Amino acid sequence: MTNPKIVVMALIEVILTSCSSKIEVEFFNNNRAGSSSNDAQAATNSSPSVSNGTSSNGTEDTESIITLSYTDSDGDIATSCSIVADANITLSSACSCDGAGVCTVGVTGKSGYFGAASFDYSVTANQATSNTALINYTIDSVIISCPAGFVAVDGNAILDTVDFCVMKYEAKCASDCNVTTDLPISQAAGLPWDMRQAGAGSSAQARCEAMFEFGFEGTFSLISNAEWMTIARDIESTASNWSSGIVGTGHIPRGHTDGLPAITLTVTDTNDPYIGTGNNSGELPGSGWEQKRTHNLSNGSEIWDLSGNANEWTDWDATSAGFTLGPVDEELAMKEFTTGQTGSLLNDDFLPDGLYTSANSFGRWEGGTGGAALRGGTKFSELNAGVFMLTLLSSPADVFPSALAAPLLGFRCIYRP
Repeated sequence: MTNPKIVVMALIEVILTSCSSKIEVEFFNNNRAGSSSNDAQAATNSSPSVSNGTSSNGTEDTESIITLSYTDSDGDIATSCSIVADANITLSSACSCDGAGVCTVGVTGKSGYFGAASFDYSVTANQATSNTALINYTIDSVIISCPAGFVAVDGNAILDTVDFCVMKYEAKCASDCNVTTDLPISQAAGLPWDMRQAGAGSSAQARCEAMFEFGFEGTFSLISNAEWMTIARDIESTASNWSSGIVGTGHIPRGHTDGLPAITLTVTDTNDPYIGTGNNSGELPGSGWEQKRTHNLSNGSEIWDLSGNANEWTDWDATSAGFTLGPVDEELAMKEFTTGQTGSLLNDDFLPDGLYTSANSFGRWEGGTGGAALRGGTKFSELNAGVFMLTLLSSPADVFPSALAAPLLGFRCIYRP
């Protein structure tokens, strides 16, 4: 006979074992449920997303505050942002996000720069960082105020120039052309001030520096080579200067350069860009059309006789005092721009952006041991003349012929605000 006490104790053990197993199973299941809940919660912390976009235009040398858009599927707000791969801009106000999740950055174009600009950005929300997106925008140029007879020129960041003003016409004498007392003026009437005496480059520099006009507190100076190149490359990139109306196709004007007539010209009619040349716009490019005496700048300015009529003195280095010589180690020979330099002359000192030659009326170049940078060409220069024409043959100490028929050596002043 089975002992009842033993049976009762066995039943109690079975019941306890069953309860323990049930508790363990429920604890395990509860833990699994909690883990799934946590995993689901973690999965909802997705990264924010940003997309490429275009911002409204900025203004030259002025800060633009740009709002950076983003989305976040969890509704998280961005707490920080980052800017990378910026082009043609500086970060003038750091990228930041306010307490409401609005992210902004302050950007300013590089000094004197206008044109296309861009940067990449990303944002971070709830410790998750977005992808990177590109923002494009355009920096509009500002036309600066210029002295009488001067026109505005937009600076060129590659050439390290900022906006400046240049004489619309070759410098003329205000009165008697005295190289120590007279002042140059920019006007249509009259012949260019002829600077052919010994030390003429320094004299031209001094005459420009002596200029003044009420309300203009900047600096007057002889045009520097970099500023000349700024104008020339602007002319090259402006479609209205090309005979075809398309940049890179045909000719650009090279001015009065065929020696017909065999005199230096004045400007008696500002509405006729061929005045005095005997040519007109109806002639074929290369057979008269290119004798046009004016060029257009991209900002709408017009300039006369930058090429042809008279060679013009330029100061090689605008940052140093007085008149500065250019390189003296280039081969003495007239060459096309497709012929490379062998000395210390740099590409940005004289070359167009495109592979153009005298066949496009761009002119030619020559080195020499003189170092005085004469640009543009003369009334007799023909294919050698052009807005990019450069000769380093002469020295400022040279005394040039004073005969009336000899080519003039003129100059042009600039104003730096």
